[in-house]
Amino acid sequence: MEADGLPALPEGYEDTSNNLDEVCIEHDEVFVCDLMSKEDIQATHYAIAKLELFLRSRAQGLFSVAALLFLGNKVLAVSRRTNHTDLGLPGGKIDYGESPEEALVRELREETGVTALRFMPVFEDRCRVECGESRPARVYLVYSWEGEPAAIENASVEWVLPEKLWDSSNSFSEYNKKLFAHLKETGTGAVNG
Repeated sequence: MEADGLPALPEGYEDTSNNLDEVCIEHDEVFVCDLMSKEDIQATHYAIAKLELFLRSRAQGLFSVAALLFLGNKVLAVSRRTNHTDLGLPGGKIDYGESPEEALVRELREETGVTALRFMPVFEDRCRVECGESRPARVYLVYSWEGEPAAIENASVEWVLPEKLWDSSNSFSEYNKKLFAHLKETGTGAVNG
């Protein structure tokens, strides 16, 4: 077994399954093949183990996570790389083999340079749809972190009033409206870092 929990891939075989999300979502095909050698069997074990890791990472049924950080009455927002006026919460897709919490910490650090220390889930939308596909998402309130937010991935990073995230020009405005309506309804308040 390798460090990532996968068996070794035999020499001469290549792992081309870089994006299992697209493969599993977009393709509903069954492939049958003859196992001609010991290496074929070993490569099959590798593929099955990788798929199991992927499915375990999706066991909670989530596609993505987002981080909600408050500083006074403002929240930390990140823009799209290609449009600095399209603002949303820092976050992104859960990679295979990652827990939602690991994805949260990774995405926040990659996008802002901030390391989440203490956080809790505050909102989940299992019915979220993006580009015609089911994309369930969870938001975590990050109430303790270290580091100062900075633009890392060629995007804008700024503290904004929550209302700015509701603007219809933002890609996730409807999701953000649901989030803040839920926070108001449940009385989940801002906690400074």
